[in-house]
Amino acid sequence: MDSETKRKMLELARKAIINARDEAEFKKLLDDRIVDMKGGVFVSVYVDDELRGCIGNLNAVDIHRGIIKNAVMAAFYDNRFPPVEPEEFSRMKVHINILGEPEELRFKDSNDLLAKLDRRKGVIIEKGFKKATFLPSVWKELKDKREFLEHLCLKAGLSQDEWTTKGIKVFLYDSEEFSE
Repeated sequence: MDSETKRKMLELARKAIINARDEAEFKKLLDDRIVDMKGGVFVSVYVDDELRGCIGNLNAVDIHRGIIKNAVMAAFYDNRFPPVEPEEFSRMKVHINILGEPEELRFKDSNDLLAKLDRRKGVIIEKGFKKATFLPSVWKELKDKREFLEHLCLKAGLSQDEWTTKGIKVFLYDSEEFSE
């Protein structure tokens, strides 16, 4: 993806947040297509370099609409954080991740899983109806593979050592991240 398209996508996310309550402007954003492709897309919003929301789709969606929807959801509706206030818009930074197709990781046991994890990839963990992901950038904060998987299990609503049990599924995916 070229740098001009990335710039336009970031601008689209910012405009979606700023104009979320202006129906006419918001409709224009939906109609003025910047990118015509499908894929997984996550939008993260930071204020003063602190995460204030991160919402996305693992499954392929229309990326143009996905950016708009996820930007608004990340800024105002991620229940882990207070909504971004209009006076914070000038200190806000937007990050976008375009995800590749997740591929199931085959492993024999927990030691094999640890050996096969790739710190350059995003990780999805799944058991039954419970599922969660960490984008590749989370590896910067959780460098230890065990700790990474423990936190991911907790995010999915599983016990922190669930990654060591049978029946757990793990998927890896590539991600192209860019930010303002």
